Amino acid sequence: MKLHYIIIAVVVVLVLGFTFFSGSRGGKEIEVKQSTSTQATTVKSKCVVYITGEVENTGIYEVEEGSRLYEVIDMAGGFTSDARTDSINLARFVFDGEQIDVPSTEDNIEAIRSGKVNINIADVSLLITLDGIGESRAKDIIDYREENGPYKKLEDIMNVKGIKQNMFEKIKDNITL
Repeated sequence: MKLHYIIIAVVVVLVLGFTFFSGSRGGKEIEVKQSTSTQATTVKSKCVVYITGEVENTGIYEVEEGSRLYEVIDMAGGFTSDARTDSINLARFVFDGEQIDVPSTEDNIEAIRSGKVNINIADVSLLITLDGIGESRAKDIIDYREENGPYKKLEDIMNVKGIKQNMFEKIKDNITL
């Protein structure tokens, strides 16, 4: 009978030990928040983003996962006076490893002079100047950019709903990054 209790005690100790040690790995920060009545444990992941362009302090910033772009811009000291603030969605989420480039008003002028539309900063009025792109498709291009970050290569525009190889061939000589 004593052997039975000893076996049960050993199993309980092993299960508790395994649970404790396996829960302590994972690379996530554990933040303990205390209130006056209870103590709660929350797990927060970190997100590292690189912000460049027209902010006061370009650089790498570590924020909590689920942070919004406006929070990163605040950490970077805000916009410079040359920032083109209407071309970015300040309410969008930022992603780990992302580079965010805040465009200047000059970026848009240079793109217009070249005759090409910069798909990373263009608004609807510029995008609809492209052959075959109407207002609805222009909004899809912007929505994709806001959800996935800036286009990294011209061909990425084919990830937008409704833009396939034929449409890309029509517009590729008139777009830039």
